[in-house]
Amino acid sequence: MKRYFSLGRTRLRLVTTLLVTMIPFSPALAQSAEEDEEDGDWSVILGVGAMMNPEFSGSDSSEIGPVPIVDIEYKDRIFLNTQDGLGVWVLNNDKFYLGTSVGYNFDARDFGDQPEFAGLVNANETIEAKVLAGVEFGPVEVDLEVAQGISGGHDGMHATLSAGLGLPITDKLGVEFGPFVTWGNSNYIQTMYGVTEEEAANSAFAEYTPGSGIERFGAEAQSIYRLTDRLGIGAQVEYSRLVGDAADSPFIETKNQLEVIGGVFFRF
Repeated sequence: MKRYFSLGRTRLRLVTTLLVTMIPFSPALAQSAEEDEEDGDWSVILGVGAMMNPEFSGSDSSEIGPVPIVDIEYKDRIFLNTQDGLGVWVLNNDKFYLGTSVGYNFDARDFGDQPEFAGLVNANETIEAKVLAGVEFGPVEVDLEVAQGISGGHDGMHATLSAGLGLPITDKLGVEFGPFVTWGNSNYIQTMYGVTEEEAANSAFAEYTPGSGIERFGAEAQSIYRLTDRLGIGAQVEYSRLVGDAADSPFIETKNQLEVIGGVFFRF
């Protein structure tokens, strides 16, 4: 879904990651919020929210923490947001967009101090280079995001294909919902879900070497409510299910994953 404002998260998609990984809102949801806005070089949206998400991918326990809302664009060309980082749109019009960015992925493999996972190695957050593309078919938008780790937790590649249907309910309320699927290469899946020989020797888990493939599929629904011309609130719920080699990892507690995000934002 094309970004209107970004909530940081663990995928976010209204976020990244979003501080965790993040998930963004679409312009289609907030079109009414722009009706009274004059054209200008800058578009600035800032805010704060909260997010509930799994402690790690495959965990059956959740954590709650704050997330930032940052979405800044200059002349519809240069952008900075929590989800995608700093980048530039090579193409950006009413039907198509194509861009590239360098951003921070807050998704991490972090088992904390839980004794049952002793011996497993954590993977930190990652700086990623991204390619972002999308096309609109009336109220439906199809998006592709490809990310390559360049520093930090992983050096693998993952890609997400998603679709969203945006519907204005009233002049103040809009909703958007749609499915998505995420693929990862062998480096990425191994980092997030694998168990090395050394980890197996130091933990209660058997050695596990997963390969590339579909990591998860799911669906998300998000909404924006405009309180005033500049002030609004947003919420998003995302459900996903781990599949393939990711789901077969020996430390996975549940294949079903749920993220909930809510926040308030101000358009300057």
